[in-house]
Amino acid sequence: MTLSAPAAPDRLYLFDTTLRDGAQTTGVDFSLEDKRQVATLLDRLGVDYVEGGYPGANPLDSEFFLQKPTKKARFVAFGMTKRAGRSVSNDPGFNALLDNAADSVCLVAKAWDYHVHVALGISLELMPQEGQSLILAGAIISIAVNPLLFTAIEPLQRWLRA
Repeated sequence: MTLSAPAAPDRLYLFDTTLRDGAQTTGVDFSLEDKRQVATLLDRLGVDYVEGGYPGANPLDSEFFLQKPTKKARFVAFGMTKRAGRSVSNDPGFNALLDNAADSVCLVAKAWDYHVHVALGISLELMPQEGQSLILAGAIISIAVNPLLFTAIEPLQRWLRA
């Protein structure tokens, strides 16, 4: 994984979470081939970052992360910070984020008080208000955009195959 220069301020970069957030939708069950096709479609549409899910979460996601499915888009692994009370080297979930074909890693921030207290083992007072607001804004955007993408997938696939 390499670090890149900050994004240009006059360009909107698209970060798609369909393969993780969308897979949590009732009735959606992506196969390995489905995931590859969705990633390829998003890449061809010009999406800048395609989040592929959580490597190591299950055998299908582990296999999906063995080979990068995008040509132009940065392939992103999603995961959590290391578990409280463990070192990075002793956390299999965190190590799965580093040992795969992804270009980048997106770490989820713990914003729900249960997560902050139980998973992180800290108090809410240690999380700044700006961080809480930014996390909420990202969640609202994700919730709004994912259903639109699912509605558009079939027409987009027909258009791309034409």
